[in-house]
Amino acid sequence: MQNPSRTSREVKAITQHHLDDIEQKINELQQMQETLKQLADNCSGDESADCPILDGLCQSSEQ
Repeated sequence: MQNPSRTSREVKAITQHHLDDIEQKINELQQMQETLKQLADNCSGDESADCPILDGLCQSSEQ
C-alpha cells in the first residue's frame, strides 16, 4: 500500500520503533518467565499453607 505523503525513511523509522518496542516486551516477558520458573522450582506443591510462589510475588509487587 503506497502512501505518497510518507517517505521510505519515515516508514523505516516507524518500523524500527515497533521493533524496539517488541524487543523490550520480549525482554520483560523473559524476565517474568525466569522469575516464575524460580518461584515454581522453590515450591513443593504440597498441602502446606506456606506458599513460596505467593510470597515471592508479594515481594516483587512491593518493590
